[in-house]
Amino acid sequence: MPIPVYVMCSASGAVDQRTNLVSLFNIIEAIQVYAEGAPDEEIRSQPGRGNTLFVMAVWMREESDPPGAKYDGEVVLLAPNGDVLVAAGAGAFEFPPDDLFYRFQVPNFPLVGFPSLGVSRVEARIRLTGTNEWLAPQSFPFIVRESKKETKSKDAPTPNKTP
Repeated sequence: MPIPVYVMCSASGAVDQRTNLVSLFNIIEAIQVYAEGAPDEEIRSQPGRGNTLFVMAVWMREESDPPGAKYDGEVVLLAPNGDVLVAAGAGAFEFPPDDLFYRFQVPNFPLVGFPSLGVSRVEARIRLTGTNEWLAPQSFPFIVRESKKETKSKDAPTPNKTP
């Protein structure tokens, strides 16, 4: 059975074509959301992040795994209560015969509205093609928290004014 190596979520990422090394930029630890019905003028996006995640997942083939075995991969976004909010298929694959690792990426994994605050997870999983049981699931947790509305007091210090 393939061994999970890692799954990571970031704002963006790249794979060097010459060296095949992976770079991930702005690893996600928390996402700030706004309450439903907030006026448009109060909603600001976070710099450097749109409404997607860059997901990279890697598994390692074991020596005992049958050569040429075909797998299906999937990445899902799980709410704090475990409900699946989004599923994105990574498709069918097999381990390259000359490599122990298989890596798939979902460069534009969609973020949707979160039904509740708390710890959500992106889960990457694989299964043998034609079976229903997911093997080697791995998850990446992150916090979903409400963005606090910034208020500016008339007595707050400014660069040109001291309290």
